[in-house]
Amino acid sequence: MRIASIGYGNMGAKYARMIYDNLIPDMTLTCVCVHHAETIEKVREDLGNDVVCTVGKDDLFSHSDLFDAVLIAVPHPSHFQYFKTAAEKGKHVLCEKPASITAKEAEEMESLAEEKHITYGLIFQHRFFARNQYIKDLLETGRLGKIERADLSMSMFRTPAYHKAGSWRSSWKGEGGGLLINQAQHVLDVYQWLFGMPEALRADIEFGKYNDFNVDDQVSMNLYYKDRMSSHLFFTTGEPHEFVRLEIAGTKGSLIMEGHEITLHMFSEDQRDYCAETTCTNAKELGIREERIRMPDDDKDAKQKVLIDFAQAVKEGRKPKADGTAGIHALQLSNAAYLSAWKGQKVNIETACEEYPVQLKKKIAEEEV
Repeated sequence: MRIASIGYGNMGAKYARMIYDNLIPDMTLTCVCVHHAETIEKVREDLGNDVVCTVGKDDLFSHSDLFDAVLIAVPHPSHFQYFKTAAEKGKHVLCEKPASITAKEAEEMESLAEEKHITYGLIFQHRFFARNQYIKDLLETGRLGKIERADLSMSMFRTPAYHKAGSWRSSWKGEGGGLLINQAQHVLDVYQWLFGMPEALRADIEFGKYNDFNVDDQVSMNLYYKDRMSSHLFFTTGEPHEFVRLEIAGTKGSLIMEGHEITLHMFSEDQRDYCAETTCTNAKELGIREERIRMPDDDKDAKQKVLIDFAQAVKEGRKPKADGTAGIHALQLSNAAYLSAWKGQKVNIETACEEYPVQLKKKIAEEEV
């Protein structure tokens, strides 16, 4: 498969080099699309003259006979337009997260992919982490029983220098938000991949708690499910000690994940059966076995695995492991969270995503003033 890499910033350059160095079987880099002509010199320094360099969308697609797929790695607000043009021309698409800035656009992207019969995937590499795949298997095989609670917290520290690294970053107009639309997208994807989508949520968001900007840098939200599973998510970019912690409470066992360490507490029987039969007033007579597992540190290889999976998906005519639906769901959660915080109330996910684009436009207008 011949692929064109769109964008040559931090991640775009890494993807292009990965493909150019033949680290992705069945994928060959034939084109690189840059935003500014002066970036071509940098591409030539890195990749020589082996790939065609283009400037902007129109120039790229005037060479559409040179590639079968595109990899989109430009600022989020441009994803939608690049995707639409690629899909209309029958090109397969692998897109950096988030799919776009609104769930409505992400839904349109998925629908267009289905209509044009193209392979469409998202770079949600956290699905490929060994620890997340292990937890996914635990849940799917029912080893933890019915899940009663799932709490997730994450710190991904970012300094003002990061936010100022690009003029488009950390603003409503340039990025469509802050933490929720950027760093948290990976974790939101893994969360809904593991536990499914809630009906509603309520979010409390700190806008510019740690930074001099209008967007979010700390988020706390409660998710509401039909089966009454309890769920709380907490994300911050203001705490230097970076961490990811997941707690799962099931009727057959519980799990705590911190980094690459997983601790299981497995029960001798389902707690509901135990409660129905025992005369004991606590868990003293319920057998609880502790297991500690150190998972492989395979995070650095995950992006490569995403590209390999995408190439295989195209070859086999199947969906990638993180397909267009993943992009929709992660954005539904972030869009609904923003709307909930602005309104100061619990919101239904589906209806919130209908209203969100209108409210986002208002935020952009306010920011420009």
